[in-house]
Amino acid sequence: MRGVTIAYSGPLRDERLAIELHNTVYAAGGAGVDALDDPAQTGAWLAAIAAREELAELPDGPEPSVGELRGLRTAVRSLVASVADGAAIDAEAAAVVNATCAAAPGVLRLELGPDRRPVRGTAFGGATRSDVLLAAIAADAVDLLTGPLRDEVRVCGAPGCVLAFVKTHPRRSWCSNGCGNRARQARHYHRVRGEQET
Repeated sequence: MRGVTIAYSGPLRDERLAIELHNTVYAAGGAGVDALDDPAQTGAWLAAIAAREELAELPDGPEPSVGELRGLRTAVRSLVASVADGAAIDAEAAAVVNATCAAAPGVLRLELGPDRRPVRGTAFGGATRSDVLLAAIAADAVDLLTGPLRDEVRVCGAPGCVLAFVKTHPRRSWCSNGCGNRARQARHYHRVRGEQET
C-alpha cells in the first residue's frame, strides 16, 4: 500500500538521540530484537526522530543506510556501556563518532524569517541528508557523554532489559515503569523462594 505510514514499534522513550539509537536493540517477549533488521521500522524510527528533534529542514537526499546506522550504533553502544560502567572508552568507537560528526559540520547562520525578522539557521556545506542525520546523533553522543549528564547515563538493571537511559530523577533505576515492576517482582519472587527453601 503506497502512502501508508507505519509507526515505530520499538521503544522511544523521549531520551537523547544517542540513547534512542542505542535502544534500537531491545528485548521483546524474551527475545532480542534489532529494529534495524526491518527496513520499514528503520524508516519509522528515522521519521520519528527527525520529527521529534525538529530535523525536518534537512537537505534532500536518501536517509542513512542500515549499515551507516549500525556502524554508528555499535560505537554509541560501546561508549554508553563504558560511561555507564565508569570504564575507559574505546578509541575506535570514539573515532567513529568523531568521523560521523565531521561529515556534516554545521555552521551557524543568521537568516531572515518569513516576517523579515532574524532567525537562527544552520548550513551544512553540501552534506547530504544522511550525513546531517547521522552527525546530529553523533554530536548528541559527544554532548551527552562529555557533558553534565555523563554521570547519569545508565543501562537498565531490570531482568532481560538491554536499554539505556539518562537518570532524570534521583530514585530512577530503570528505563521504564514496566522494567521497574519486573525488577521488583523478580526480587519478591527470589525472596519468597529463598524463604520457602529454608
